[in-house]
Amino acid sequence: MSIAKSFSIFYGVELSQETKQNKSINTINNIEVGNVYTGTVKTFTKNEITFDIPGVKEEIVCRENFSTCMENVQQYLLENDNKLLFEVREKQRGSYVVSVINAYYRACVNIIEKSMVQEDGIKVHIDELVKGGYLCHTNIWTLEKLTGKPYTSSVFIPGSHIVLNIEHDFEKWVGQDVTIIPQKFVDFRTDRRTGLVEKSLVGSRKRVLQIM
Repeated sequence: MSIAKSFSIFYGVELSQETKQNKSINTINNIEVGNVYTGTVKTFTKNEITFDIPGVKEEIVCRENFSTCMENVQQYLLENDNKLLFEVREKQRGSYVVSVINAYYRACVNIIEKSMVQEDGIKVHIDELVKGGYLCHTNIWTLEKLTGKPYTSSVFIPGSHIVLNIEHDFEKWVGQDVTIIPQKFVDFRTDRRTGLVEKSLVGSRKRVLQIM
């Protein structure tokens, strides 16, 4: 039964219909490490954010430093009902330690994974020619929208996937913006401070040309 109904039965009082139907009162959430949730921000300082989720009595705290982008995050909160995504990293002494950065990074990854299935193109910038192909980057737009700061993710285009047939002048693509079809993610590097595993996206410009 709902929390409101349990309260009503235990204390022998009749609650209003509005109270009984209030989802924020009657929702019980089970928090699991590794999952992403949406929470209402209770407090926000330059190096700590605390959250509230209906039915969760434990403290939910993010200790990431947002001192250089507090105004952007506050504006984001105004535009998004004072709510943020967060990923649960661990449970410590009755408190959940969470990461907002990880959650918004994962949100971007999820969107790109949908693009893989639907074969939708994304924009990338080619930075340099290396053995086997091109090192590129694409914007992590979910984090940029939250913080107002530039965030990028690594992208690799195999040399055989830059054109339809055979390319003889590989150097000419360096510095260009191109559209690719994302194909898969591979682990690229880990930020030991945050625990964030950055993935490198492998994509194909050739596939864009094939389906045009």
